Amino acid sequence: MARISKIKSDEYVVFFTTVGHLDETTDEWVLPIHGWIYEPENSIVRKAAFARVLLERYGLVVDEKSRGNFDRRVNLLLADNERGKRIGIELGGKTYVMDKSKPNGHFEGVIRVAAASLIENGRNGKVHFRAIVGDADSRCFEGVVLLWKPEGLIVISDIDDTVKVSDVSDTRSLLDHTFFLDFEPIPGMAEQYGKWSDQGAGLFFVSSSPWHLYEPLQEFFAEFGFPVASASLKSVRLRDLSFLNLFKEGTQTKPMPIASLLERFPKREVILVGDSGEEDPEVYAGIYQRFRDQVKSIYIRSASGAAVDDDRFSRVFAGIPADRWYLFHEAKEIGLRENLRDS
Repeated sequence: MARISKIKSDEYVVFFTTVGHLDETTDEWVLPIHGWIYEPENSIVRKAAFARVLLERYGLVVDEKSRGNFDRRVNLLLADNERGKRIGIELGGKTYVMDKSKPNGHFEGVIRVAAASLIENGRNGKVHFRAIVGDADSRCFEGVVLLWKPEGLIVISDIDDTVKVSDVSDTRSLLDHTFFLDFEPIPGMAEQYGKWSDQGAGLFFVSSSPWHLYEPLQEFFAEFGFPVASASLKSVRLRDLSFLNLFKEGTQTKPMPIASLLERFPKREVILVGDSGEEDPEVYAGIYQRFRDQVKSIYIRSASGAAVDDDRFSRVFAGIPADRWYLFHEAKEIGLRENLRDS
């Protein structure tokens, strides 16, 4: 076993919730582990420079009301990533060592565990584990792997302007919602996702939001009642100001994690939910062409007044049956559409 790296007192570990699948040939659960180790940053100078750019370019001001959100979210973006670390985890009384962390501080590993041994530890469709810290370290860094059975339903969803107000099409408003304002839900979406979850669906968020904001987003989901979900977010480089363009190129970042998930669960149907403000229609149309036997529905929220007869949708969804995709304005329309499909 490789040697476990010490997690220093000034370092912090966050685990991203992942999805495990059952290998039916070996009767083992395959559990991906994905985390981030970093040293929290609270640089007054760098943070002030960031605030100055937002003020000069977009007229955004850090005031007393927004200070808490701004400080926390920018500090996460400015965090000092720790590379070359081998994080050890404890699961079910056994120790496992992850691959070395990359330059961005992310580390990964895959654990295979006999299904029989998870009967007790894997209750409620999830398994918990924790990072191994030193004897004198009282901190506890915990993670979760969701256990999805081979068959069922998957809901794959965008985040920005699909379940959270972001106004991606307007850079100033986007940055305001990202760094200054409290996260605000799209009305009714948490309830709809809850209905799917009650039917046994697994939820997977795929977004161009940066991994740095994973914990604030998790808190947002919990606060507004979204089901527990896994997520794939965007890796952002902070060497220059190009990272201000945070939510672009969804066609580059979204297809791979979606395809990877569906390949792991070939017996599951999928519902794809996104919005018209980004490239979700294009991404989902491509996914349909590749996984047409699995895609049950595509729901696109009209984030900017888009209409179903817009040339964009006629072009993008050409060749896809009309009953497989739907443009909606309010979340309740999804429920009505689902009821019609099932009746």
